[in-house]
Amino acid sequence: MEYSERISFIQKDPWFQEHIARYHKLSEYKLGSHVLDIACGSGYGTKYISELGCRTIGMDQSSSTVEANKKTFKETSNLTFQVGNAEQIALPHNSFSSVISFETIEHLANPEDFLSEVRRVLKPSGLFFISTPNALVTKPFEGIPLNPYHVKEYTPQELQEILSKYFEVNSIFGQLVSPEFKLNYFWNPDSSRFLSPKYYLWSILNRMSELAPKSADRISRFILRSPLYPESTSWIFTEEFIDSAHDLFVICTKKADVNC
Repeated sequence: MEYSERISFIQKDPWFQEHIARYHKLSEYKLGSHVLDIACGSGYGTKYISELGCRTIGMDQSSSTVEANKKTFKETSNLTFQVGNAEQIALPHNSFSSVISFETIEHLANPEDFLSEVRRVLKPSGLFFISTPNALVTKPFEGIPLNPYHVKEYTPQELQEILSKYFEVNSIFGQLVSPEFKLNYFWNPDSSRFLSPKYYLWSILNRMSELAPKSADRISRFILRSPLYPESTSWIFTEEFIDSAHDLFVICTKKADVNC
């Protein structure tokens, strides 16, 4: 598998809808008036949050990404972007009713500095939403993630333990492909998929999608009766089967007193 840490909604990316599904999940919660999205990337999810009526700041360490987002979303109200470091957030104490940070903590050499900073900028009882790959599924070798961009990947227990130092952990969900999405070849590690003729057609379309994503998807829908990749509605969040979920999605509340 090839690894890419910059998800773009402009180019066809098989992981994009999985990423966007997390932002859609946030619409189920009261995010409050001021929201910070740390490591916002291409900013598409950040824009979605601002459209829920929240005054939203998207922060990313890449200055080129931030400048691109400012141009792309310049007409969007309630939305700003700025360069920033997740381990040293240059924003005031108690500024945000919610903080979002998806697929970030696994990249950080100092994750507790990050969590301490998130807690600092959150208002009392503010919400923190975090997602990260599940190490029970990604299976780091001797503690070293296979993804070269990741410093550490967490099991559900490890994630709960580190988050509990700074937050009340309200819920831990596993993000899984919905059973309704039948073509799960890309995400399904079961070797029996190689016995299916449909897998080989899907593999050809998967390669074709790099050059002609729309055509590959249309062929998949016509012949295989399914989109080539899961859509944003193809994902579910469940508190069951967490150990087998590729990603963990956690909701926390700011603790009143922390001695860290």
